[in-house]
Amino acid sequence: MEKLPNTGNSNQATLANDNLFHKKKSGQNMMAHTSTASMLHFLMIVLATALTAASPVTAQQNGTAVPAAYRIQIGCVLSPLHPEACDAYENFLNAVIPGLFAFHRMSELELLDQVDTLEYALVDTKTMSCLDVEQGFAPLNGFGLPVVTAAGDSGDEVKFVDTVGGVMFTTRDSRIVSLSDLKDQVIAGTTITDFASTHANFAKYRSKIGTDLIDDAAEVQFMGTHDRVLDAVLSGDAAAGMVQTGFLEQAAHDGLLNWEDIDILAQEIAITEDGTRFPYFSSTPIYPGWTVVATSFSSLQARTDVLNFVLAVPSTTIAFTSPESFAGVGDILENFGVIERDLVRTTETRCVRKMSHIVVQEEEDHEEETPAVEVDGDGHEGEEEEHEQPSYEPGTVVLAAAGGEQGHDDHEDELSASQIICPNTHFIYNHAVLATRCAGRSCPEQTRCLCRPCQKSAPILAHATPFQLTDELVEQDDPAVHDILLTSCDRMRVCAFGQQAQTLHFVLEDQLYSERGNKDTLFYFVSLFWADAEGFASMEAVPLAHAPNLATVNVTETHYGTAVVEVYLADRNTEFSEWQPIDGSPFLLQVSPRDCPDGMEATQDNTCECPVGTLHLSGKCMQAKEYLPIFIGSALAVIGIGVYIAIAVVRRNADKLWQIDAADVVVSDPPEVLGMGAFGVVIKGELNGTGIAIKRVMPRSSKKTTDTNGRSTRTRGRIASSKRSAKSASTVDSSNVDVYSMNATSTIQASKTTNGFGMEFGNVDNEAAIERALEWQDAEANKATTARTGHGKEISNAKSEFMAEIRLLSRLRHPCVATMLGAIVTKSSEVLLVMEYLEHGSLYDFLRNDKLPTPDMFLLPIVKDIVSGMRYIHNLKPAVVHGDLKAKNVLVDGNFKAKISDFGLSQKQRFGCGTPMWMAPEVLRGGEVTREADVYSFAITVYEIYSRQDPFPDEDASEVLRQIAARQVPAKRPDIPDSCPVMLAELARRCWSEEPKFRPTFDQVDAQLGELNISKVGASLIQQKQDALNKATVLNDVFPEHIAKIHCRC
Repeated sequence: MEKLPNTGNSNQATLANDNLFHKKKSGQNMMAHTSTASMLHFLMIVLATALTAASPVTAQQNGTAVPAAYRIQIGCVLSPLHPEACDAYENFLNAVIPGLFAFHRMSELELLDQVDTLEYALVDTKTMSCLDVEQGFAPLNGFGLPVVTAAGDSGDEVKFVDTVGGVMFTTRDSRIVSLSDLKDQVIAGTTITDFASTHANFAKYRSKIGTDLIDDAAEVQFMGTHDRVLDAVLSGDAAAGMVQTGFLEQAAHDGLLNWEDIDILAQEIAITEDGTRFPYFSSTPIYPGWTVVATSFSSLQARTDVLNFVLAVPSTTIAFTSPESFAGVGDILENFGVIERDLVRTTETRCVRKMSHIVVQEEEDHEEETPAVEVDGDGHEGEEEEHEQPSYEPGTVVLAAAGGEQGHDDHEDELSASQIICPNTHFIYNHAVLATRCAGRSCPEQTRCLCRPCQKSAPILAHATPFQLTDELVEQDDPAVHDILLTSCDRMRVCAFGQQAQTLHFVLEDQLYSERGNKDTLFYFVSLFWADAEGFASMEAVPLAHAPNLATVNVTETHYGTAVVEVYLADRNTEFSEWQPIDGSPFLLQVSPRDCPDGMEATQDNTCECPVGTLHLSGKCMQAKEYLPIFIGSALAVIGIGVYIAIAVVRRNADKLWQIDAADVVVSDPPEVLGMGAFGVVIKGELNGTGIAIKRVMPRSSKKTTDTNGRSTRTRGRIASSKRSAKSASTVDSSNVDVYSMNATSTIQASKTTNGFGMEFGNVDNEAAIERALEWQDAEANKATTARTGHGKEISNAKSEFMAEIRLLSRLRHPCVATMLGAIVTKSSEVLLVMEYLEHGSLYDFLRNDKLPTPDMFLLPIVKDIVSGMRYIHNLKPAVVHGDLKAKNVLVDGNFKAKISDFGLSQKQRFGCGTPMWMAPEVLRGGEVTREADVYSFAITVYEIYSRQDPFPDEDASEVLRQIAARQVPAKRPDIPDSCPVMLAELARRCWSEEPKFRPTFDQVDAQLGELNISKVGASLIQQKQDALNKATVLNDVFPEHIAKIHCRC
């Protein structure tokens, strides 16, 4: 077979001329004179003879010797894991036609770089994928080796396996049970480029865990051979190992392994293409294994002839199978950095020229020695290096140098990027960082140890540094350089802090610098924009002479505040629009103002000046207060007066909505007393034909008066009447009037134009009549409540607060809240609250009304109304606290709807108003009245409703209050009557819990009451009231009053 002439570039020609397998013999001259057709015909005769012969035929029989220069050139990857594959292939070929094939064992990198000197090659999975992406070669046929059988299995049929996968295993007594347990462990592997044992396992780990094993493992030790990996795991030096499928079965067959000692991690059940189960344990899917590939030197006809030839020859040592696709293999190798894409021509790919181990071969005698070529990490030729290589036996697996040559075992101190392969989303750390990654760790002999050497980052990183980075610091591997390169700037995050006029230093690190084709014209364009000032600056980064992948940029600006820094990867041969920002751009700088003398402040121009509003006089900044006190004081006074007037006008207009003119109110004479409020009686009145209730909402300030003898006395603010009606037999003292015996016998009719009191009350207006009506029962009011009379100043403050509160309360509208219609503000600044009139008065009186008895079944809706009203005022913004919830402060309207009243006024809290027996323990101890205290009062009110009596009626009040205030166990509480529903009783007990935080809110109480079937009480009680009134009328007509009352109760 005639070899096609080499039409490659000069580098390929050089490699071909220097190839160990191209001998410059006289037979080479025949190639120029022998046609391709005659040579193919000659080889076909040999092949036909071989296929028909009963015994092996040599190429020299019948005088048809094949010249050495025209032998078929076949290469084979001498794998550190399966060196026997080359032996089996060569033995097969020589057994059929000895002398026809020139067989060459090569490392994977030698075969990739010298494939143009070969016609066929037997390659492993990784090398086949590289030939596919670099040369476009397709596999000719698969190559299978015999299946490892169990010890003692003597089956006659020999089976072959042409696929391969990865296995991850550990010892059974280890604590590793799943892939996630491999984090921070030492992992033993074979070589950095082997597909099945390394990258297939890496892909399985990423698919299951979501991260990369090279990042998670504390250390990955690439040991070169399967046997070393097994020894490391069994000895405990490594927590887990990664090998190819079939090795563990072979080790068990050879007695090196007991299956009971190991566990397979992430085991998969693999199925081959013919539907049979894969014969070996596997942690990954299975992929194509060893493959025979034809190069560009072989014609299509020649490939067909060779394929027919190998398929026709039977063998018990190897098997040739149909080829499989390597697309999936290529994707994995690209994901994990073995296959790289060109930065400019992204459709072009190549395999990295890196490997960790080689197999030592026997030295061959050559007529013309080829000089040793050291290949750097990028696959380019380097300088010839002469150094003494250690002596190893042929077949020994040793560490490879950067270009695939036999190397030294000194990687622990000199680990470089040329010996590391990272996933395509990662980059290798700078050598200053890389040198320290395995610090403090030991590494076995002939092992390449990697300690998290890769970082998942953008191609170009920006680092902040406190000093100027120089070539000397980088070359000396200064520890400070290591610290700088470990941290980088993030997009739109503050990267550095500084002070105005201080120089900030940055380092730009290009991790793809060695792969860029435009190094001569490439540079970094840096721009700064100040967000707090009108400023823009731009500059170029300066690359280091001996580390051009690093460039420095120094920022010294006069501005302070936040600076936005944008970094562009630029080319001098392109326009600005084509420049690309780096991934971390833009990032931020935070610059503080410069230091200035006392009283002065920094400016954006990097100077110090007096603040705005001051003058620089006598060498210092004079404050405005030093020369403009009168102006500022006058201005403030005018502004203050204007604001006060404006507020007063707005407030007065707003107060007209709730202020009621006393002239529009009608009260009876004597006044009809509805009940007792916190600061006096509550009387009935009429406003424009509507019934109302009038009450005082704060104590009256004491006023000095002078009696007829000229002596100074104190009154409770009563408006004394100097005249009495001529019809009265004697002067009536208002403090002794029994309000509960008064009858509405007459009406005080007032107007703005006439004196409604006539001769009976003298010449006073309607406002005075209302105040006098309220004064008549002040003595009783003082006895009925715990209110204290405040001092004049305190009462004045209370009035101011009340005016603010009443604006809020006048807007409240709720079916279960007594409506406040407004207030009367008298000429003496007395504030009288006007509420809606509720027909049945207080719940306290309603429950004790003998003429209208209320069955227990109708009490639950009343409780529900109380809860609804309290829930409403507690949920207001701001919340309103009742402060004195009890039956007397719950009113009942004509439809028997319960409404809460007498709430929300801070005056009750200011003057200590409240009923002690209903007060929460914390309030009795002097605490603040809160919403939780209202919940407690509600629980006591529930007791009051169902018992129809005050709490602890037969006990000494002071002793009871002392026990309630004390934190005793059990707490002092009244006994809820059995007539109360069980659910409500339990709810009440929760409401009067000793600790406020354990009491439910009214929202929660209302939700729990909603679970009960509560019917409306109005219609039933109205009918019941009518029946009771009818019955009382009949009895009163027939019997005396005391007898009628007895019959009515029956």
